Amino acid sequence: TKCLLSCASCCLRCIGKCVLFMTENAYIQVAIRSLCFCCAAKEAFLLVMRNVARFALVNIFAGIFTFFGKLVVALGTAFMSWYLLTEWEAVKDDIYTPIVPTIACFVIGYVLAALFLAVYDLACAAILQCFLVDEETPGVQGKNRPAALEPFLRSLKTKAGKYAAKE
Repeated sequence: TKCLLSCASCCLRCIGKCVLFMTENAYIQVAIRSLCFCCAAKEAFLLVMRNVARFALVNIFAGIFTFFGKLVVALGTAFMSWYLLTEWEAVKDDIYTPIVPTIACFVIGYVLAALFLAVYDLACAAILQCFLVDEETPGVQGKNRPAALEPFLRSLKTKAGKYAAKE
């Protein structure tokens, strides 16, 4: 029974993460296309299915960036608190050990970095969806992007065509 409960818990956690991912993408589609939530969820699901590799790549890079961002902010906060607690004359003699306040500052720094970088993660997903919607919309393809971006996009399409021809 313990194994069965563990498997059920794992499946429910997986379903919950999928629902959260699709809900986030549906809200982005609501903002982009002004659709109702259910229609936006369907459009977001279809967009993700048509561009699985792109979504995976953006999510991997965004995940790596947010992980290191959280780590740098938390470690920087911890280092600054340790430095101030050990070198600042006003508090240097009053503190028995700087370890506990430094750990607390690390946790606070990590939580704040996670909150701010969640916005970055959502912005990455929104920019990707805006790009894909612009790319896939017939008749208005490219009208919503800056002209300076055109050479870069043409070079991407050329590279993608070369890689597709090799396969």
